[in-house]
Amino acid sequence: MYFFAGEAQSMAYFVKHCAMAFLATITLPTISLGKCMLEGFDKGLPPAIGDEVDGGDGKFVWGSDLDRIDGRNRVWNFIRNTGQSPLNAMWRKADIRIDYAKPLPPGEVYCNRYWVKEISDSDIDDDAPIIYGNHNTSQRATVFRKVETAQESDGYFESAIDTAYAEVNGVVREVHVGFSYQVENNRITAMNLDAPSDVYVSIPGIGSSWSSDTLARFIQAAKENGAEFTSGKFTDFSPSWSDSLYFSGDPALKSPGYFTKGSIKNFGINSMASGSINGPMILFDSERKPIASGSVTIPVIK
Repeated sequence: MYFFAGEAQSMAYFVKHCAMAFLATITLPTISLGKCMLEGFDKGLPPAIGDEVDGGDGKFVWGSDLDRIDGRNRVWNFIRNTGQSPLNAMWRKADIRIDYAKPLPPGEVYCNRYWVKEISDSDIDDDAPIIYGNHNTSQRATVFRKVETAQESDGYFESAIDTAYAEVNGVVREVHVGFSYQVENNRITAMNLDAPSDVYVSIPGIGSSWSSDTLARFIQAAKENGAEFTSGKFTDFSPSWSDSLYFSGDPALKSPGYFTKGSIKNFGINSMASGSINGPMILFDSERKPIASGSVTIPVIK
């Protein structure tokens, strides 16, 4: 069953009500990866959109949901591998990339949550294909539209990526990475990067969205928290150009980036917020091989 959307208000209405039927017929997993519980997926309006895929290059379930939380808007996208083989995928319009170097093991889930601004219930894109498998098979999909600029309102904002991959010995490794910040009276009072001690995280957007003083404080906070910090081109950081290029899928990432390994807790700055943006957050293992990427909401601090 596939749900088309975006052609007209009547079609959007059809999608929403079909989505209810979809979620009633597909059993979502209740396993937890990090802090992602899919049993909490689609608990309010508008209904989620999703489908099952059973192709020669992989078998999976995908879903896209929009949550209204205290007057704010959060997008939640996921892919669950329901096949018998590891799954790599690129769902560009959902900002989801599961690298072929660290594919998603059978039965595991990748999910990504982030905040958006001024999005309506019918603001969906039915031209959002998922490219997956060893033969780059294309699967038509639908997603709640990506909005480049997120909210400026007061509140707590947390973006997260939850995924998994198999170690060399076959043991499945679950990974949770979250970035959060608190806004009070239009001032950023604290930020946190929550990541495993052996996972590198890069948020390219901080280079253009944060002032030099904010970046300096971020680097200092990394040192104080015992986190590793480095900067440079993605193609130098990742073990090979082919891995980095395939994984990122974004020519802009040829520019210098910032990489941290480990958590940076309670990074306080007390600076004015000039809005916020959505951009990529990229994860690498301890050997700097790409794991996955997704979208993150970060404040603009100039």
